[in-house]
Amino acid sequence: MLTTLTSRPGTRSGPFLIRTPKLLFSLPHTVLIEDLPSSLTVKAYLSQHGPSITPATAHALGCALGSWLREYHAWLNGEHTKDLREKLVGNTAMVDAREGLYIGSYKMSIERFPEIETWPDEGEFIEIERAVKGMVRDSERREGIHGDFWTGNMILEDKPLPLPISNDTDVDAAAAAAPKDQDPAEIFILDFEVSQLGSRAQDLAQCLAELYMVHHFYGASSPLQVMQGVAEAYTANRDKLKDDTGTDYETTAFQTAMHFGIHIVVIPWRFGWPMGDEMVSCLTFGNECLLRGWRRDAEWFRGGPLECLFTEQ
Repeated sequence: MLTTLTSRPGTRSGPFLIRTPKLLFSLPHTVLIEDLPSSLTVKAYLSQHGPSITPATAHALGCALGSWLREYHAWLNGEHTKDLREKLVGNTAMVDAREGLYIGSYKMSIERFPEIETWPDEGEFIEIERAVKGMVRDSERREGIHGDFWTGNMILEDKPLPLPISNDTDVDAAAAAAPKDQDPAEIFILDFEVSQLGSRAQDLAQCLAELYMVHHFYGASSPLQVMQGVAEAYTANRDKLKDDTGTDYETTAFQTAMHFGIHIVVIPWRFGWPMGDEMVSCLTFGNECLLRGWRRDAEWFRGGPLECLFTEQ
């Protein structure tokens, strides 16, 4: 995957350039890639510097990430990369592992947090589990995805982020707003070895969920603005997204909300996020996102962190 991606140009959006690091050397089980000195993951950057990031900059960062993901999905699922997707067909181990980590371990959360009263009953959960697995394993809809698109697999230099030249929150304007007197801030996307066939909504949901958790557990508002930018940029052309995926946009939004909910139910308590009341409220919200997405209750998402998926264009 890295060999193919090395020659692919990056995505320029506002003051950011997002790309894959160059592959310098490879052996069967070892690769040497380009370094980005003095860098932090986007997760660490937002955790440490979130309060100092302006809303316009956070939104521009989100637009850049969403634009890259949209372009990456379009490239990976285009006619000219058919041979590459054929290679991903054999990566079933990663599909199985991801399924086991997410919907496959949802019941562990139910058992671990019995104080949450809104868990789905057994019958409803069976239907939800079947639907979620179908999104990923449906042979007619499976598409190439990154497979681990979260803020820990994005790195940028540990220095102040550049300011966009416009505070315009319009996606097209934000994407075009690039300072003329400075080089763009580079962000590297990493960890393509788990690339697999699945649902595009998985990548989008994982990114949004990890951003939300930084907000929820550490109180920074900038991750919410990054989330908005990601969602707006990724879904900027909903008609094309529908044509590319064969799925109407509303269904994509609900599927993203469901994957988002699963992520913030099964991941935080197992991977070192702060326990206590904030953990319970995170899982409660995630469970509601799964249930409301399953029930296609768009109105419930209005005014919340995922409203960006359900706004009219």
